[in-house]
Amino acid sequence: MPFDGATLDVRGLLMLARDEINTPRRWCKYQLYHDSGRRCLIGAILHSAGVPNEVAPVPAVARDAIGAVWHMIEREYPRFAGRYYASPEDLPSYVGLFNDRGTTKHKDIIHVLDCAIGRP
Repeated sequence: MPFDGATLDVRGLLMLARDEINTPRRWCKYQLYHDSGRRCLIGAILHSAGVPNEVAPVPAVARDAIGAVWHMIEREYPRFAGRYYASPEDLPSYVGLFNDRGTTKHKDIIHVLDCAIGRP
C-alpha cells in the first residue's frame, strides 16, 4: 500500500516497502517496477513513498530510507559494500547493485530491510 500523504517516517516507509516485497514472488531484479507488479528493493521503497515512476521527484523520506538500507548493507554485507564509496546521490544506484547482484537472494533483501526497520 503506497504512501497516502499522511506523515510517514523512515521506519514506517521501510515497513510498507517490506510488505510490498514480502515474498520472493513479489520481488524482482533489474527493474524498479515489473509489469507483473513485482518490485526491486528501490522500487518497493519508491512505490511505498508514492513515487509513480522513475522520473518523478523523490521525497526526502524515501531518500532517507534508501540511506538507512545502505547503512545496513554496509554493516551486514561489508564485502559487497566495501567496494563502493557511496555519496548520498549514489545510494539508490548502489542499493540497486546490491539488489541485482547474482548472489543476492530475497532473504538478503528482507534481512537488510528488517535490520533497517529495527527488527531482530
